[in-house]
Amino acid sequence: GSPIRFQGQGSDWKAGSVAMDPALFYRGALMLLLVMTVALSYAARPKATDDLPVGFPSFMATYLVVWAVATLGDWMQGPYVYDLYDSYGLSHQETDGILVAGFASSGLAGCFVGHLIDRCGRKASCMAYCIFFIISCALMHFNSYWAMLAARAINGVGTSLLFSSFECWMVSEHTQRHKFPESLKAFMFGLMYTCMYIMGIASGFLGELVTGISAFGAWSDDSTFHTGGAIHSFDLAIVFLCIALLCIVVLFDENYGTQDAQCRIALPREGILELSLLGCVVCLFEASLFVFVSEWFRCITRFNFQPSIGSLFSMFMMACLCGASTSTLSSRIKPARRVAYSLVASLAIFLVISFALTLPADSIFGAVSVFVGFLAYEWNVGIYFPSVGILKSEVVPEEIRGTVYNLFRLPLNVIVCAMLLSGLTSVTKFRILVVFSSVGLACITALQVIRARKVRMMTSGPDGELGDGPGQQLTESFGGKPRGG
Repeated sequence: GSPIRFQGQGSDWKAGSVAMDPALFYRGALMLLLVMTVALSYAARPKATDDLPVGFPSFMATYLVVWAVATLGDWMQGPYVYDLYDSYGLSHQETDGILVAGFASSGLAGCFVGHLIDRCGRKASCMAYCIFFIISCALMHFNSYWAMLAARAINGVGTSLLFSSFECWMVSEHTQRHKFPESLKAFMFGLMYTCMYIMGIASGFLGELVTGISAFGAWSDDSTFHTGGAIHSFDLAIVFLCIALLCIVVLFDENYGTQDAQCRIALPREGILELSLLGCVVCLFEASLFVFVSEWFRCITRFNFQPSIGSLFSMFMMACLCGASTSTLSSRIKPARRVAYSLVASLAIFLVISFALTLPADSIFGAVSVFVGFLAYEWNVGIYFPSVGILKSEVVPEEIRGTVYNLFRLPLNVIVCAMLLSGLTSVTKFRILVVFSSVGLACITALQVIRARKVRMMTSGPDGELGDGPGQQLTESFGGKPRGG
């Protein structure tokens, strides 16, 4: 039959004699995804198994309100940053250079920010995050490459603070000051991720609303200062960040790391291979994610018709929340296996996307394949992060956890910077991501084999029976069944 193409001026898609309104298609996809998000989130809603102790409800409300507003200030920048770069007339090479500055600053900050958070205080670090991001958003008003570069570098440092200082504050308050039960910590983390993704969904719709208030343009004919359009999204982010800063000042108490919590540079001799394999998995999957983040806008906009950026970003966040809910509902599948399944899914998704990007700009099949592939990948990301978090907690020794996590991020940022500076096409980049997923899958498979072998050695007694110690627990974490019971 005839190929499936856009028809006319892009107002209708036509396959043979069957026409379809693309706007109707995307609205239908949005409604379907919204229903799935609500249903899965309700099914996977966090549940506290113990009676809530005195003081916990107020602590929970305080933290989640501040966390939600703080992450909303971050999410508000996501949907329109590439649109703003495009409005300023930046080339792909200039945009990639700006992104490299952000990843490089985040990677460098990760080397020392953990120690500073413990030393200077977690409340102060949360406040610093807000200040860094306010400055970054303010710089987006200026049509200057150097202003964009500085904004992204500051944003990179702020991102390191966001995803470390708030969590450190919450864990310390939970365990040290209030001494709440450990079972409630998992409950808090469940609510924390749920709130974060809900704020991501809201940011897309809010951004779409505020960007239509006034048109994008310079303050005056000879001014580099711009207002309107996509910049309104960054202005609203500043409002939320100021609210978050005020809430932190009023509601948070200061806490610090322990005096003897020093990073140890030397890794243990035992388990070095496991750590290396896990590090490869983390680096390759998360480097693929960051490459995806840098490419999705130009991939979507290469086709003749695409959904609005705000709605698309909200759909991305819905898919991510669906993935997190799926991870919770599939908790009987062990985390290492879930990570392996995520890598298999990533491999297949990147293959489809890399093929779809070779199709003409008026191809309905290409547009739909990229759109669905991106949603599937975001769903997959939602499954990956809770799963790899548990796996890292099992493999990485507690006494060197901060050091190892930072070591994981160094090659990750090097890979992303190299990909951004390579000048490769989007098609080539996604083909490279197929290779990344394949290597990551080999690493997670090898890690499971090594850990399973260690379990057998630890749990085999004189008569070949399993004991009741750590080896038994590790066996169960891989889904093994006691041979003697």
